[in-house]
Amino acid sequence: RGETILIKGDSVTIKGFTIQHAGWLGWWKKEGILIRGNSSTIQGNIIQNNYIGIALTNGPCYYQPRNHLIINNVIRSNRLIGVTSRIGIINSNISGNYITDNGECGIGLSGTISSENTIIHNIISGNHNHGIIVVGTRNIIIENTVQNHTRLMGLKGIGIEIIGSNNSIIRNNLINNSRHAFQKEY
Repeated sequence: RGETILIKGDSVTIKGFTIQHAGWLGWWKKEGILIRGNSSTIQGNIIQNNYIGIALTNGPCYYQPRNHLIINNVIRSNRLIGVTSRIGIINSNISGNYITDNGECGIGLSGTISSENTIIHNIISGNHNHGIIVVGTRNIIIENTVQNHTRLMGLKGIGIEIIGSNNSIIRNNLINNSRHAFQKEY
């Protein structure tokens, strides 16, 4: 279908590549990296100018992907989202990334429920609408720099938004120049 990299197995590592130009073809939104498995490591890559930078999902079983590491990447200038999970994600780590200038948001973990994930030490800047949006429980979002998110007509966006969350830890994040630094919905 045109993803730049499609991972269909478990325990795969993608390291040290430039992954770019997966666009949009009709209905299909193209991902720089589409992961349909568990326990993958995406490390030290430049992921840019795609429709979606990294998408985590699972094949026909539709169980939530788990145990991924997304670390030390540059994820920028993707048309929609830098990092997303379509059906939720469990027990994964997104850390040390530079995530900037993506169309809708930097990190969007949505779908059903994302839980027990750690988002730490990322620089998330200049994305439209949201820096981080997470739907789920028991997530840890700490020590990120989240800044300069804008909406249409120059309105400021939301730094971190949590939806339906119980028992999550949001601590020591630097949130700057956003309409709302933090927003929680039930």
